[in-house]
Amino acid sequence: MVTTHVQSKWQKGLMTLLIIGLVAVSSLNLADEKAHQLINQAMLSAAGSYTIARTLDAAISTLQSSEVSAGVFSIDIGQVLNPVSDLINKFSDIMVMSFTSLSLQKVLLLMLSSTAANVIFALFAAAYLLTMWAGWAQQWRSLAQRLFHIMAIGRFLVLLAVLSSQCIDWWFINPQIEQYQQRVAALAHESEQSSYPVTAAEEKTEHSFLSFLQQLQQQWEQLTHDVAAQKDKLTQLADIAESSVVDLMTLMALYLLKTLILPLLFVFLCRMGLSRLFTTIPVNTVDKIPSN
Repeated sequence: MVTTHVQSKWQKGLMTLLIIGLVAVSSLNLADEKAHQLINQAMLSAAGSYTIARTLDAAISTLQSSEVSAGVFSIDIGQVLNPVSDLINKFSDIMVMSFTSLSLQKVLLLMLSSTAANVIFALFAAAYLLTMWAGWAQQWRSLAQRLFHIMAIGRFLVLLAVLSSQCIDWWFINPQIEQYQQRVAALAHESEQSSYPVTAAEEKTEHSFLSFLQQLQQQWEQLTHDVAAQKDKLTQLADIAESSVVDLMTLMALYLLKTLILPLLFVFLCRMGLSRLFTTIPVNTVDKIPSN
């Protein structure tokens, strides 16, 4: 009986320290402020990626409305760049989902870290402590314990999930996003600098046979030059299209991982961790009075 009583006292003391620590962390809001800063940075990064993608889309739309011409030959550039334009539209949809996820996390953090939420959490914590240490209130200990567990999980679940996922972002995902953002920005700038004028033959006012032959020779030389130049431009366009597809696909995967997959994964893991934390210190039994 003495051992049971000592063990119960030790469990209650450990749980009391844990509850006081959780209430202190909840009231100070230091972790919540850090989580808010990390989410704001993530939203700025997502906005930067979205802006760069729309800039690339604007440059590609301009190129799609033009043609590569060389004499009597003409090629529609839109056929080369259509896959990139379609992919940018899909990337925009992914970014809308990312913004929605980050905004939802921010709103939940604001709600759960508010003064009202902290006061309610502290009241449930005080009620649970009362049922542990006051003999007349022990009959409600089981109910108070369950309610406190629900409140603690609700208060810290989103916070821990956001901090955990943002740590992974800082360590692995953000450097990758910055790298591919720079590559897509360079492609957008390169696309904006591209120009594809239509070459027209100069009109001749002379009508002699000799001037006709000279004009024909000049047009042939111009045609040969234009074909070689426009071939290089088509090769450049193909490279831009291929690089854009690879970079945008990678950015899509990174943002899906950052804003959807990792937060949901850490919500599940933190839920299990908090539940395990409270169940490893059972204090829901009525204290045993030591016997002589």
